[in-house]
Amino acid sequence: MRFGRIVAARRRELGLTSEELSDAGGPTRVTLRKLEAGTTPQPGLKTFAKLDKVLKWRPGSAARTFDGGEPDPLDQRRRKPTVDLPITATDTTVTLRTEVVAELIEKVSALERIAKRFNDDQDLQGAVTGLQLFGDRVLRAWIIGQAEMLRLRGDSPSADPIFTRMLGDYLNREPPADDPRDTDDLLYLRWLLGMAVKISEEQESGFAARWESVAGGK
Repeated sequence: MRFGRIVAARRRELGLTSEELSDAGGPTRVTLRKLEAGTTPQPGLKTFAKLDKVLKWRPGSAARTFDGGEPDPLDQRRRKPTVDLPITATDTTVTLRTEVVAELIEKVSALERIAKRFNDDQDLQGAVTGLQLFGDRVLRAWIIGQAEMLRLRGDSPSADPIFTRMLGDYLNREPPADDPRDTDDLLYLRWLLGMAVKISEEQESGFAARWESVAGGK
């Protein structure tokens, strides 16, 4: 109920109706009505990300507010004028918004469930396995990026509810044996979070250099 009141108050503060908020990229009108009435269960990551965007809150604000915190409105005076796109690119990089990453993972999971009905189709199983690895790498890159930002701010992982949920079972996973890059990424994430990891001096040096490249550019 508290979360619903905060969402409704912010929507009115922005001068938007429920329909306008939904049409601007927010949750569906039905979902929004339930959220504001306090009759919906815990929203998913995509819903939180949509609320952050249309309510002009900093990423993670909706989830933090749902968990009892306060939203962090964007300071419009500090924002550079940009075209707000879910996917942006330069000549060497592609940047995905949080909701795009969440949707990608949902699509991969849906395909995994469908593929279980066709265990005898080896081509399908191979394609799904490859897509799973790709989705896993995208999600892991997002998690590592969030962990680096939290460390830069001096916050604990629990300070960001979305990060905590997305981290999930990552800390309990065994690194895949087929690609050293995947192993290094998972070990770097654990090292970044201050967990005890068995790594060589060369890996320790590499992780420290990787972190310094992030911290040095803050």
